Amino acid sequence: MIRYTCDMCGREIKPHILRYKVNIDVIAAYDTLVITKEDLKRDFQKEIKRLLEKMKDMDEEELMEDIWKNFSFDLCKKCRDIYLKSPLGLVNTEEL
Repeated sequence: MIRYTCDMCGREIKPHILRYKVNIDVIAAYDTLVITKEDLKRDFQKEIKRLLEKMKDMDEEELMEDIWKNFSFDLCKKCRDIYLKSPLGLVNTEEL
């Protein structure tokens, strides 16, 4: 039998109790591309070489995490309710 524990409080989530999944994707956001005359004058070969030099000592995981990172958590009902009151942790949930 698979056993689950709440990733927030550490308590075991019994098989007959509802378990909640929280999935978080942190993705690099890109705004609409606007090309200016100054952009067209830039030395892109030089910029590409600079970026490749910067990335040469980074492994695949580091490069990927700069663009996308995923988290997945199991929560019990009590911790799910706390999480929903302040998903970013900006509010002291004990006062809510």
